[in-house]
Amino acid sequence: MVAENKFNLQSDYNIKQQLYSEMYNMPLGTGSGPTHFLGDIYVGYGIILMWLAISFFY
Repeated sequence: MVAENKFNLQSDYNIKQQLYSEMYNMPLGTGSGPTHFLGDIYVGYGIILMWLAISFFY
């Protein structure tokens, strides 16, 4: 979804809900899918900040 730029960061629905909607072809707001904390950083801020967070936490 990141490569296809399908996440809407300005949406009222968070990344977990958007992931669930895409995975199961369901309407937004009907559930949430599992995401890892660093995956949220990757989607929201990019790969460089994700790697900085990995370095900081580990």
